[in-house]
Amino acid sequence: MTLSKASEPTELKSDDDDSFEFSDVALEDWISLSLFFLLATILIAQVVSRYALNAPLGWTEEVARYQLILLSFIGASIGFRKNTHISFVYFHSFVPRRLMPICSALLSLINTLFLVFLFITCLAIVPLITSHEMSSLSLSISVLYGLLGLCLALCLLRSAIRCANDIKRLFLKSDAPDATSTNTPLTKDP
Repeated sequence: MTLSKASEPTELKSDDDDSFEFSDVALEDWISLSLFFLLATILIAQVVSRYALNAPLGWTEEVARYQLILLSFIGASIGFRKNTHISFVYFHSFVPRRLMPICSALLSLINTLFLVFLFITCLAIVPLITSHEMSSLSLSISVLYGLLGLCLALCLLRSAIRCANDIKRLFLKSDAPDATSTNTPLTKDP
């Protein structure tokens, strides 16, 4: 079976560059790095106190769990910024190239609207759970939801920027591929 010129895959840009530039590092990168090292410190303290001192710290498990949740949401924001979220590129091979910008803009809009819903829901929940405290700390669980709201706001900002770029690209009808494109076609149309 031979492949025709039209069905040859396009060359995808590799993220395996060894070059590092501080201009590529954003706010969420620093937050996630700090949170990760704080999480590592807490987990080391938990292991040392439990196995070496035989006196476990009760609050470390709960705080570590909440830090992992926050780290996941900050990682989602990094994924929106770098456009590295998982997507179904299989279906893109069936969409004609001229419809790709429309599909990309539509998917970006759906992502942004879903994040708006999550953000509004999070803001609605925070005042309702102020009386609930964490089980091991005398701190309201609404603090965690407030921090989740900040992470969702960061995700929403990154997604809205992506959506605006996709819609702008749709109306400019530029044929030049952009690094911020949300959908990379795997094959060219004949």
